[in-house]
Amino acid sequence: MAAKTGDGIRLLYDSAYLTARAFDVLFDPGRATKAMINTAMQANMKAAHGNESQLLPVPGSFLINTDGQIIWRHFDHNYKSRSTVTAILDAI
Repeated sequence: MAAKTGDGIRLLYDSAYLTARAFDVLFDPGRATKAMINTAMQANMKAAHGNESQLLPVPGSFLINTDGQIIWRHFDHNYKSRSTVTAILDAI
């Protein structure tokens, strides 16, 4: 991805889900959701993720200070519940 875009952004490939687990944003979507994603949406989660788990991350927002500490976070297993700009600015 970095080579394709040439933008110099550091990308993380978390094939073992270590970072997602550390941030507590990993979940198993369940059999029905996996079937919908793999069939109705014509995705192949096993191939895309490079393993058999088919786990998904929860969308999250994190504020991390210069010492590397998480000072604010928002995530919800309901992927439609996202942090608002107001909430983020208030936390800053």
